[in-house]
Amino acid sequence: FLGRFFPNDGKRDFYNFCDSSQGVMVFYGGVLLLIGFMIYKFRSLNANAKVVLLFLVWTLTALALLVPLWFGDSLLVLFDRYTYFTAAFFYMLVAVSVSLIPMQYARILVIAVFALANLRFAVQVSRYWGKSEHTSTALLHNLPAPGDKTVILLNLPESIHGIPMIGSQKEG
Repeated sequence: FLGRFFPNDGKRDFYNFCDSSQGVMVFYGGVLLLIGFMIYKFRSLNANAKVVLLFLVWTLTALALLVPLWFGDSLLVLFDRYTYFTAAFFYMLVAVSVSLIPMQYARILVIAVFALANLRFAVQVSRYWGKSEHTSTALLHNLPAPGDKTVILLNLPESIHGIPMIGSQKEG
């Protein structure tokens, strides 16, 4: 739900709640209620609702595979590829759910808002990557030639707006 773009204070509060025993109980209680509802109502649902439930189950199954993995909560793009596991099922779930809206204009409005929000944040991340790359390139190419002396850079930037700097970690 684009939570990585929320302000850091709000994210920290939400993550702390999710890490608490109350947050875990609320989450798994909600999942159990949802599963119980699906089992109880499954036979009486129409075919469209069954398709929505199928995609919801597949999305939850993909999320279950991600639960044991480490979650990086400090940077904007750290481990953002985790969503790739759920993306196919989630976007099909959104598409089928939106197709169930009876008014065509409302469907178009919901898809337009969803697409524009995703586009806005994709452009934002792309610009942050550009700033990160520009700063890294400037550091590499604009330092004075040291001659036979050793140059030590202190306080190298680790990230810009949550985008890790290229070369600032051991791996890079």
